[in-house]
Amino acid sequence: MKPSRREIQQALKVVQSASSNFTVNQTLKELQQRGFGYCVGKEYRIERLQKRLLKDWLRQHGINWQTPWSAFSGDRVQTAASAIDEKLSKRTDEGKRILMGALGCPAINGQQIPQLPGGYLSMPQEAITWIECDYLVLVENYPAFTRLSETSGHFKGLRLLAVYRGDPERPNGQVWAREMAGRTGIPLAAYADFDPAGLCIAFQSGAQHLILPELESLSVVQGSAEDFTNQHIQWEHLRNMVMPASLQPYFRFLEQRREGFTQERQIAQHTTLKLVSMAPARGGHHS
Repeated sequence: MKPSRREIQQALKVVQSASSNFTVNQTLKELQQRGFGYCVGKEYRIERLQKRLLKDWLRQHGINWQTPWSAFSGDRVQTAASAIDEKLSKRTDEGKRILMGALGCPAINGQQIPQLPGGYLSMPQEAITWIECDYLVLVENYPAFTRLSETSGHFKGLRLLAVYRGDPERPNGQVWAREMAGRTGIPLAAYADFDPAGLCIAFQSGAQHLILPELESLSVVQGSAEDFTNQHIQWEHLRNMVMPASLQPYFRFLEQRREGFTQERQIAQHTTLKLVSMAPARGGHHS
């Protein structure tokens, strides 16, 4: 979805400010929905890494982050003069490619995709016209994305098409997956770190399902107390959310252990994974 002029102006104000805290308004809530920052009560907070990603997001739309936000208060011609970034036309198409991996036998454009241990399929997004799978899975971290085939035994009988969420060099995975899920009706799932930051990323992805570790299988796995402590902003954000019933045991587990578990740690420790629905408990579909 293209950003509104209001979102562009607000994003410029945020990245140009030395502060990381702002008073919440509707536009900041919209930036949160795009995955930038967190609203906690009446305060909007954004970390340094997310500011860098927000600068890259502006750059994707042809806008230098140092452009005065007032440049977007004029008419269309004046705005176009500020929004054109000639560097944009010199970039390779790497940022427009979608990285995908297969669990089970999903299909793209009518062709079944094999499971590629340690590898993935990279395609220009405009070349992907149709997909067939039971779930589209957004994967937060690139190292975990390349090792996802090691978890295939946890999802027998299901066709999962994993999509790398993206980074500043390849930013389009999440947007493409959300749009494709909306167009096809295929459920969107998210696989992120099992810690406050990972859960916030998963919630903001628009997914209806999460891939989470079986809590029993984590009983003998040591997590990172430092990661948990460093994510106090995200933890406070989670504490202020209305948590779906299906996720309350996971929230209580983190509250008791006060440790975070990265995707890479889960995979390395052969932690059992499962799909958990984020919908309110009505029939327990896929949970």
